[in-house]
Amino acid sequence: MDPAYSAKSFYTRLLHVSNWQSLPVTQAAQAVQQSATPEAYAKWEPFAHQLVATVGGGATDCAGGKEDGAGETITAPVQLPSGFSLPAGTPVSIVTAVSYGIQKLGMPYQWGGTGNPSYDCSGLMMMAYDAAGVTISRTTYTQVLDGTPVYNASDLKPGDLIFAAGSDGTPTNPGHIGMYLGTNLVLDAPRTGKDIQITRFDDGYWN
Repeated sequence: MDPAYSAKSFYTRLLHVSNWQSLPVTQAAQAVQQSATPEAYAKWEPFAHQLVATVGGGATDCAGGKEDGAGETITAPVQLPSGFSLPAGTPVSIVTAVSYGIQKLGMPYQWGGTGNPSYDCSGLMMMAYDAAGVTISRTTYTQVLDGTPVYNASDLKPGDLIFAAGSDGTPTNPGHIGMYLGTNLVLDAPRTGKDIQITRFDDGYWN
C-alpha cells in the first residue's frame, strides 16, 4: 500500500531482468511480477506511456486515439511548458484528472461540450474528474459549490478548480472555470473560437 516502496522494489527487481530495456513493457512487468494473469498489464500500457510523458513534461500534441472521444480534433500543435511536472506525492486521482485534461490541449472549445466532439470549460473539468473516479456537477455555477473552497492563491494545489466571472457570471456566481496545474499554470477551455490551452495565473489573477 506504499507507492514509493512498491515502485522502488519493482525497479530494483527489474534491473535483474536480462535485456529489460528492449522488452515490451508488458513482458518486462511480467518478468518482475510473475502474475497469474500476465495479459492484464497490456490494457494499461497506453495510459502508462501517456501518464509518464505528462508528468515528466515530455508530452506534446497529446490528444489522439480512440480513448479521447469521438470526433475530437487538434487544431494546433501543443507543447507543455519546459520542465512541467506534478509534485511528488500528488494523489493518483489528481494525476489522472490532470493527465486527462492535458490530453485535450489544442482541441477547439465547444459550448455545452462534454467530449463529443469537444468541451466547454465546465464539461472539461467534469470529464477530467470523472476519469479519475470523482463526480462533480456539470456547470460552473454548480461546480463552485463542489469540494472545499480555497481562498488564498498561495494555497492552490494541482487539480484545484479556479473560477472567474466570465461573460455570463459574477464573482459570486462565476461563469468560467479552469484547473490549476501548479507553478501558476491553468488548464483552460476559454471560449468559442479558441482552443483548450494552458494560461497563467499570476498574483491571484487569471490571465
